[in-house]
Amino acid sequence: MTPQELNKNLCDAAEGGSVAKVSSFLDQRVDINGRHCLDGCRYTALMKAALKGRLEVVRFLLDRGADVTLLDGENKTAEDLARAGNHQEIVAILQSAVKNPDKIIFYGQIGDRTRQDVYDFTMRERVTMIRQGKYGAVDTTTITGFSMIEDKSDESTLRKAFNEHLRRGGKTDEAVVFPNRLPKNKLPRPE
Repeated sequence: MTPQELNKNLCDAAEGGSVAKVSSFLDQRVDINGRHCLDGCRYTALMKAALKGRLEVVRFLLDRGADVTLLDGENKTAEDLARAGNHQEIVAILQSAVKNPDKIIFYGQIGDRTRQDVYDFTMRERVTMIRQGKYGAVDTTTITGFSMIEDKSDESTLRKAFNEHLRRGGKTDEAVVFPNRLPKNKLPRPE
């Protein structure tokens, strides 16, 4: 089966409201944010579930890391689609997911590809995905624990993500995020 066919099947399962079917496709390593193009709509499984009011599927996809910030072919998010379908409980869940202090997402361009960094303050790790284009399939994924981030530019971005985490109401202690880095005022004094 081609990636496009798998994306279509995942979207169909989400639209149909079957958590078990959605789970089975994800277990086959289908991209959770893969697109199903129908007349240029570019829907993800989360968008289809939100549009059809499939509450349990929406919750499941969010738990598995579906990206709530993606746009369809008409520049609408899953939240916009849920609102259009008058699915208020889903709208509320998607709004809180966007403001989730425990998952901070940054995007950057690398030529014709997109780098997506998800800083997960619950798991204390950064998941980096390189995508084809802006919303395309994921080519590579790497997972790096916060304690393993040593490059100065990566550490600077982790600091930016941590500050955003705190701004959104996150409660993670700085010593947990930066375990190998003591602030200068906490260094032992030389004797």
